[in-house]
Amino acid sequence: MEPEFWTASYGFRPGRNAHDALQGSGGLITREHTQWVVEADIKGFFDHVNHDYLMRFLEYRIKDPIFLSADPAVSQSRCDDGRGCGGKRAGDPARGLVSPVLANIYLHYVLDLWFEKRFTKTCRGRAFLVRYADDFIGCFTHEEDARLFLKELTERLCTFDLEIEPTKTAILRFGGRTKEEKPSTFSFWASLTIQERVVRSLCVGRKTEGKRVRKKLKQVKRSCASSG
Repeated sequence: MEPEFWTASYGFRPGRNAHDALQGSGGLITREHTQWVVEADIKGFFDHVNHDYLMRFLEYRIKDPIFLSADPAVSQSRCDDGRGCGGKRAGDPARGLVSPVLANIYLHYVLDLWFEKRFTKTCRGRAFLVRYADDFIGCFTHEEDARLFLKELTERLCTFDLEIEPTKTAILRFGGRTKEEKPSTFSFWASLTIQERVVRSLCVGRKTEGKRVRKKLKQVKRSCASSG
């Protein structure tokens, strides 16, 4: 599937990592006249992957019926006692070895292709997507494009049994501010806060969120205590 994936996708791919995703998003914001950012999050993504749709996506590229009949997402979705979980046909176990690939395949068809091939054609200005696994942002030059994206994204995800997490989704003005105005911030992969900074021109700063730092410090403290 690797040759099929779009450049907007950074997660769990060879030669790409979270730092590349952050650098890519920063470049789009500073060099592509981004004025509005849509920070989006999918509610319980790994619990709601529809296996029927997933199998249809796999069939676009894989023709071996024996391989397809294995249905790797289902085979990993077993109860702890080894028995099937009531014929459940949804969910991609986040800890399964194949899960990152399945997630990329699912969102490649549900989100990436739809955005690049269809949604951007309706935009007045520039529009870009940056995705790391199930975490993504949209970058736009016009507010109306950003708001239309969030509206149509909600409808698109619903079609494939997914939904937006409203508490983690927002439209932010990012750019076009004076030094006196409060800068915008948003969270991207790995709980990194991306902040707008205006000096002579717009630039992007990154820092780890406070709760992430505190959690890691507690882990270090417990590790030190246990080692004596």
